[in-house]
Amino acid sequence: MKSIRLRLLVLVVSALLPAFLAAGWVIGQAYLNEKALVENSLRDTTRALSMMVGQDLARRTDLARVLAESQMLDRGADISAQDLARFRLQARRAMSPMSGWVELHSAEGLLLSTLALPTETSTAPNADSTQLLLDAPSIQSLQEAGDGMGFHANVVQPVRRGGRTVLNLTVSIVPQEVQALIDSQTLPRDSVATILDDRGTVVARHPGGARFLGAKATPDILEKFRGQKEGLFESVSLDGVPTIGYFSRSPQGWTYLSALPRDRYMSAVPSALAPLLLAALLLLGLSVGGALWVARGISDPVLSLRQLAARMRAGKLTEERPSGIAEIDQVAAALHDAAAELGGARADLEQQVEEAVARVFSEVLGVDR
Repeated sequence: MKSIRLRLLVLVVSALLPAFLAAGWVIGQAYLNEKALVENSLRDTTRALSMMVGQDLARRTDLARVLAESQMLDRGADISAQDLARFRLQARRAMSPMSGWVELHSAEGLLLSTLALPTETSTAPNADSTQLLLDAPSIQSLQEAGDGMGFHANVVQPVRRGGRTVLNLTVSIVPQEVQALIDSQTLPRDSVATILDDRGTVVARHPGGARFLGAKATPDILEKFRGQKEGLFESVSLDGVPTIGYFSRSPQGWTYLSALPRDRYMSAVPSALAPLLLAALLLLGLSVGGALWVARGISDPVLSLRQLAARMRAGKLTEERPSGIAEIDQVAAALHDAAAELGGARADLEQQVEEAVARVFSEVLGVDR
């Protein structure tokens, strides 16, 4: 049989159960909201990185397109030395706000590089004896230039005249400038921001910078990016740290991503929920404690009724001791009255028995008892 204390405790907990279920739902929603906030922060950081670098690439793309319309290039590979010198000056002025250089390529090779002096064109970076001209604008992969010029990528703009491509104009993308763009941002503590070219080669990274320039992203992460424009991912960083992050891929094939160490990502959500969980546990503790206190306040007076009944059974007069519970005090008073009545009745009965015995002795034996 269940005790009244246990029944009262079950009653109190049952009454509180809907409140705890509601609290659990609130905590669950808060967990999902906090998780979404962390994920949204990663997403917003990635998109901001994509937009910031994308603006720099757009400037170079626009510049290449404008330079490709120059009338000095109308003769294509047959451009005169005078027009070539004038175009060099124009390209250098156009590139002055940015790092990098401009090149002109014909099918036979390099015609001009703003890095080289007019007499050094043949020794400029990427000089090829022959090359295939591209017919569509593109952003090429990161490559390492000769003569110690380091890594760079190119924005390629076809120079079209008479419905055909006569030259390719390239505007270089210098990783150091892209790295400076990342470093200028206020990124979350312990976060990783990385820019990959279309082959998964690191163009810029925070932290680490030049240490990771030209490194390849891990095969598993490239596989996760395949066929997707953006989304969450889990991987191991080039530092060997398990991470959770968000990536976004540009139309040109470059990938921008930001990530947090998995441990920090997982701890960010529980730490935000700690006050709610603590409050729920405190409420539960107070509720159970209160239920036990109330149950004890009821069960003890009920147990005292058993003691009163035992005294009645022993023929003893009960004592009235108020318990503070009206119903129990009424029962105790009734037991007290019943005990008093039983005591009087028992005394009368004993007297009657004694008188009857004396009467028997007198009638049978003829003597008084």
